[in-house]
Amino acid sequence: MSSGIGSMNVHILLGRVKSEPELRTTQSGMHKLSFRLETERPNHDGRVFRDTHNIVTWGRKAETVGNILKVGDVVQITGRVSTRSYESRGEKKWMTETTA
Repeated sequence: MSSGIGSMNVHILLGRVKSEPELRTTQSGMHKLSFRLETERPNHDGRVFRDTHNIVTWGRKAETVGNILKVGDVVQITGRVSTRSYESRGEKKWMTETTA
């Protein structure tokens, strides 16, 4: 950044695991765990609004978390937010996820 001001990309979430955590191994042998986390917040009239977040973690942490996490668990996640694109059926799509 040219302004000399530091920057930070921190996402802190507290919510309930919404999908079965999926542990995969990449072609290079790295473990990747992904799951969805649901958070709640009140909207302007007091009703509860639910957000779903895509969570991913890598390596040894993915293995460890994958062995203990299950649907319905309440967890706090700290990580960084990133957006990536991918192609599905010839159409470009975007995904935002938190890397814990």
